[in-house]
Amino acid sequence: MDGIAEIIEAQLTLTNQRGPEPDIVSTWLIDLQRRIGSISQERLALAFTAARDECAERRARGAYGQLGLDDVIRQYRRTEARAVDVPTDPHCPHACDKGHLMMTDKEGYDVQVPCSCRAGEHLRTHLKIYERRRNVEELLRFGWKIKSRAKRRLSEDEVQWLMARSFETSIQHAMWEHRKDRRMPAADENMDRAAILLSRSIGRG
Repeated sequence: MDGIAEIIEAQLTLTNQRGPEPDIVSTWLIDLQRRIGSISQERLALAFTAARDECAERRARGAYGQLGLDDVIRQYRRTEARAVDVPTDPHCPHACDKGHLMMTDKEGYDVQVPCSCRAGEHLRTHLKIYERRRNVEELLRFGWKIKSRAKRRLSEDEVQWLMARSFETSIQHAMWEHRKDRRMPAADENMDRAAILLSRSIGRG
């Protein structure tokens, strides 16, 4: 359930412009599990986006616009369980995430939108939250900006640890430990082995 909790925390942070207290995240998680059951991470993220957009529209009309759990659950139930066979587009010019893209609107708010590639157009056809929504290319003409996804460069020590740890588990699990800041110590012999391999690769370069 770590992934679900992360989505809740990230979305509430975007909504309130500050991180929620851990007990708030826990309360949302428990209630979502109780009322929905098995939760799809992708579907939950889409539901949050739709609910936040709906709240923004209410605020624009001068009505009560605070995001609530019921808003998210209602949008979750409206969202199709799965956009069947989303096509991949290896030539997508925006390097989107399975047809989804984060943009910043003219007021500075982050909004999830459909991409203009094959995957994004597929989602616009199959997901209710994207019905009649403009895609990234259309929104760029209205002054919206694509949110940059800056990636931090790994240090040499981090690369060495990742390689050494992957000898003991898997690269996927080692990356998970690194992202979660739960790095387990790698055995000395594996650290030495990783150092040798890295030095060889640098020598070839």
